[in-house]
Amino acid sequence: MMPTTTHTMLSYFIAFLVFLEICKAHNIPIVKAKTEKLVSFEGGFTEGPIYDPIEEEVYFSDIFNDKNHIYSIRTKTSRVWRDPSGRANGLSFDREGRILICEGADTGGGRRLVSVDKNAQDEIVLADKFNSVRLNSPNDVAVASNGFIYFTDPRYTDRYDMEMQEECVFLLIPGKDVGPICIITLDIPNGVAFSPDEGYLIVTENNNKKKGGSRKVHMYELGRNGRPVVEPEGHTILYDFETGRGPDGVCLDSDGYLYITAGRSTPAPHFLTEDLSFPGGVYIYNINVRDIVGYFPIEEDDVTNCIVGKNEHGVETMFVTAGTSLYSIEIGSVADNKSNNNVEVDHDEL
Repeated sequence: MMPTTTHTMLSYFIAFLVFLEICKAHNIPIVKAKTEKLVSFEGGFTEGPIYDPIEEEVYFSDIFNDKNHIYSIRTKTSRVWRDPSGRANGLSFDREGRILICEGADTGGGRRLVSVDKNAQDEIVLADKFNSVRLNSPNDVAVASNGFIYFTDPRYTDRYDMEMQEECVFLLIPGKDVGPICIITLDIPNGVAFSPDEGYLIVTENNNKKKGGSRKVHMYELGRNGRPVVEPEGHTILYDFETGRGPDGVCLDSDGYLYITAGRSTPAPHFLTEDLSFPGGVYIYNINVRDIVGYFPIEEDDVTNCIVGKNEHGVETMFVTAGTSLYSIEIGSVADNKSNNNVEVDHDEL
């Protein structure tokens, strides 16, 4: 029997009350900002946004529909850029303006890291094996100013055809014929980004395959060779999402704030290992005080990744993939309120 409108409204109201109680329990304030759903795809699962400031476009992936899309900020329209995508996930620009693509596993998945031009042509395979066996499922990628490439290689889908024992963060040095180097091993590594000075590598770990799986944000000091320093103080756990939906993709803004996509607002039958202790959204992490200082709620669950750019008015804007959709959040309008560990809080809701 289909639920009535009254039942549906009551369900949303109950979920909203639970949502507010969760926020109070963690004492994480909601940050007010203009949030807009830009585009959605039926049956989709969006991921991996990157921002092109020249063309004012956002590239992103739709894993379930096996496509890559481009959203035009100027025209407010989207178009298919790559079809099929090889189950593409995370994306990144390199120093030459080419686009690096993490192709995942599952049906049609390439299980490799490739580079293409903006026309989705001239494909170059950068990595597809480690120690002569196929990669697990490349997930996210970041490119340093010196050209060093870092990418994560977890496995979230069926593991029956895994050939590797490790789930690594890899370093790939262009021009050196040594292949990917496993520099960090975690339960299930996911998102990857740099600190503003590129002296540190930020890696998320989200093991939702089992209860008690590690769901942390890590920060590693990088040596001149591009690898993490071996001293214990070179590794810091920035945050632990404990039993909630752990951290996925991350991005940073012009002020150095770290944004973490994480949490879940409604129960998910396919992820019973995750509770609702952190509502779904984008969490604002102040590296100076080493804590989360607020978050932007997103109306869809499975908030997966983010990138900071500008909207059509030149306002600093975060583009966020979540569920079936691509969203925008005007963060420039709240930048002053984030400084000194202050945020613009919706006190009426809390």
